[in-house]
Amino acid sequence: MAALPVYKDVVLLGGGHSHVEVLRRFGMKPQPGVRLTVVTPTLSAPYSGMIPGFVSGFYSLQDCHIDLCRLAKYANARVIVSSAVGINTSEKSVLLEGNRPPLEYDILSVNVGITPSESLVPGVMEHATPVKPIASFAAKIQRIFNGIKHSTSSHHIVVVGGGAGGVELACALQYRLQEYQHDSRAMHVTLVSKGHILSSLHPNARIRMLRLLKERDIQLFEIDGGVERVDNGSLVLSNGHVLQFDDCLWCTHAKAPEWFKSTGLELDDNGYMLVDEYLQSCNGPGNVFGAGDCVTLAKSPRPKAGVYAVRAGPIIADNIERTLQGKALRPWQPQSSHLNLIACGNQYALMVKQFIAFDAALLWKWKDHIDRTFMHKYGDGLDFMSSAMAPAMPKEMPDNDAYKNLMQEAAMRCGGCGSKIGSNILSSVLKKVEARARPEASVSIEWGDDAAVIPPPPAGNTLLQTIDFFKSPTALQDPYKFGYISAIHSMSDIYAMNGVPTSALALAVLPFALPKKMEQQLYHMMCGAMDALAEADCKLIGGHTSEGNDMSMGFSITGHVQDGYMWKKSGMVPGNDIILTKPLGTGILLAAADTGLPIGHWYTTVIESMCLSNMNARTACQKHSITACTDITGFGLLGHILEMCEASHARCQIDIESIPLFSGVEYCLEQGISSSLSQGNEERSAPCVSGIDAAKQKNIWGALLDPQTSGGLVLTLDPSNTEQCLEDLRRAGFEQARKIGRVIRQGSSAGLPMEHGIDLV
Repeated sequence: MAALPVYKDVVLLGGGHSHVEVLRRFGMKPQPGVRLTVVTPTLSAPYSGMIPGFVSGFYSLQDCHIDLCRLAKYANARVIVSSAVGINTSEKSVLLEGNRPPLEYDILSVNVGITPSESLVPGVMEHATPVKPIASFAAKIQRIFNGIKHSTSSHHIVVVGGGAGGVELACALQYRLQEYQHDSRAMHVTLVSKGHILSSLHPNARIRMLRLLKERDIQLFEIDGGVERVDNGSLVLSNGHVLQFDDCLWCTHAKAPEWFKSTGLELDDNGYMLVDEYLQSCNGPGNVFGAGDCVTLAKSPRPKAGVYAVRAGPIIADNIERTLQGKALRPWQPQSSHLNLIACGNQYALMVKQFIAFDAALLWKWKDHIDRTFMHKYGDGLDFMSSAMAPAMPKEMPDNDAYKNLMQEAAMRCGGCGSKIGSNILSSVLKKVEARARPEASVSIEWGDDAAVIPPPPAGNTLLQTIDFFKSPTALQDPYKFGYISAIHSMSDIYAMNGVPTSALALAVLPFALPKKMEQQLYHMMCGAMDALAEADCKLIGGHTSEGNDMSMGFSITGHVQDGYMWKKSGMVPGNDIILTKPLGTGILLAAADTGLPIGHWYTTVIESMCLSNMNARTACQKHSITACTDITGFGLLGHILEMCEASHARCQIDIESIPLFSGVEYCLEQGISSSLSQGNEERSAPCVSGIDAAKQKNIWGALLDPQTSGGLVLTLDPSNTEQCLEDLRRAGFEQARKIGRVIRQGSSAGLPMEHGIDLV
């Protein structure tokens, strides 16, 4: 059954503590006709309360991060992996980084966190490691630990910042570094605070913590003027004292995003977005909300603490729903103080509530229980079964005449030519796309006649033509990125034959929605596609649009190849090496996302790979005398190599240990995940393959059958060219390009139904 037509867009900027609750509540109670979109630079949202435990080694990276890909699946929300750089409230749109078009909204909520505040102290960004934003801190601390692990020298880490975050980090580091310490190798942690530590809490908290720091042999500097500057390997304090360090972690006050200043929204003196008791932008448009560290409550300011962001979540979710329904908003009066549980490194914690301060190991167990309960709610505690079984037609529909009319139209959509997208929508999108086209690119749109006119190829070239088309996976509902990947994928066949794409015809399918919403979605799809085509110097010369249940897109690509230089599947030669340019597993990870498995921390890499054009691989391989080539798409690695073997009457040997896989693929295979096309690929490939049992035992058989969206090239060449070809591929961005096997013979093969085939070893 088709989804309900969209008539309202709710955009969540950021995946912070408040917005994860909005996503969860939308999953529990979907709003008919409302499309939810979350814009986030990362698909793993860190939970700040567990980061010290991660540094100590008590939690894995996954333990302390909320998988936004999984949560968005539960909420039936689109995910756009990008960062905001502005808001245009008059146009009701969000400006995104890069070349993306603005993202339109009807209701906007901002929960983007804060950024490092280095402007007052010279040298911070050059010589220190900022803890904020936390999303990127985990990778930084891992690099520090890896460096210490592979070194034999003593190590000194300085933490700058005397708030709860800095104190927790210093204690966590002191505990973790003990595993690297021995008689000939000392590990030291120093904490530097501007004034007293824990100055925002009751003095009793500082008294307790001073004792705990001393017990942990953490050196403390409480300096009224703080740090004067950071040099390479040293801190200069305001009293003139110089502290040498191997690593410096900067955990002082952060600042609001710089781009807030250009939004026209009311800000406080420090640049934070001001919100009222309803979490609406103060004196601003009623459809803009905000929560978390990036905002200030105008009537009741509170510290920048995660507890307030967490408690704002239900309020902002409720008020978004009330705004959609035209109901009165719910005010929020946050508590004047909150319980602090400060981790002390060794499964020990300090509790502070107003003047009460107490430390004990039992408090760590309490804190651990609170944190794990919170994470469970947004992870394994999500009830995907009830979400998947939710009725397609909710009992309560919006009391809105415009939406009722839209529903009546949706029930009477025509087929045939009546299913085409309206000419007004199409002409408006084409004008905007044409106006946006990059001036330096030889890309234009030629429209008007009933058919496109394609000139013959240059003299000495042969014409090539191909077509590809697919619907958007659940985890790829970003229309711009989907359009971009669709074009990249469609041009791949041309590059696999050593050709150059020159023109494209587009086919786009959109779910029925409010005309303005369909126009916006088509515009984003076409912008993504046009950007990919422009990078390839491929001209869009026409296309067709239609209504359908799912966003889908494809292209018919025309190109040419120089005579005598065409790469074909039939050129395999015994003794040739076989190279694969990209990892395998896009189909498995896309399927895993559809089931609600937590794959967000791996998924960004998959998207980046799908956006990497085989144009670059073709260029890197051209000078290495390629004998045969194809691209890996729907039939999987084995299916496409078998096509080459069949065309070349050859047999190949594939080293299964050398095949690159995306991170997370083995985990998904262990969970029984496979793409819906994998079974058909197995039925086609298995009769011609030996060594299947070994591949299954090593848990790679499913990856060999996996259909790839925008997959890599598989090619053969003389072994004398292999190493240089791999080096050129890696320089071109194909960092996981590998030699995966060789062509062993041509002719018959006893015991197999065909003379061609594959031996897995």
